[in-house]
Amino acid sequence: MLLRYLFNALVKREALVRVIVLFVITTVLSMLFTVVFRYSEGVSWEEAVWQAWQTFTTVGFGNQPAQTTLGRITTIVISTLGIAFLGALFSAAFDYKLYLKKIRLLGQVKNPIRNGYIIFNMPHVNIVRRFINQIRITEPNVGFCIVDNNIEKLPDSIAQMHKVHFIKSSVISQETYQK
Repeated sequence: MLLRYLFNALVKREALVRVIVLFVITTVLSMLFTVVFRYSEGVSWEEAVWQAWQTFTTVGFGNQPAQTTLGRITTIVISTLGIAFLGALFSAAFDYKLYLKKIRLLGQVKNPIRNGYIIFNMPHVNIVRRFINQIRITEPNVGFCIVDNNIEKLPDSIAQMHKVHFIKSSVISQETYQK
């Protein structure tokens, strides 16, 4: 049941779930390799964990390469999986970071700004930047939320400003005020 859920989440490529699933798979495979290596090679738990980490991260085979056939087969399999899963894990983490940036720019997340200012129907970019900069002279850490249904994304020059949030929505929609 859990494996089916994890597999389905991975296939759907939901950004955060994908990162978590790949991390869990990587951890489980590393633990499995540690146990197999510990008993097939007759080494200490410390050495088995060290060997698993070195093999899975493709750093090397450590001070004691596998001597038994089972140990060598396990090392081959885990190093191949290590390359694939670690690459996928880092890729998923990077994709998630881009996903968060994208939904923020497109105004698709709830407003994290509390006790700040709301700007409805954004005027020209320069006007908004000047307004924010003027307010921040007296309130340097205040947040701003821009609500507009006519722009596709927050302009870069405003998106890069500290504590500025965007919601793409109609000003007459009840959902807008819930966000």
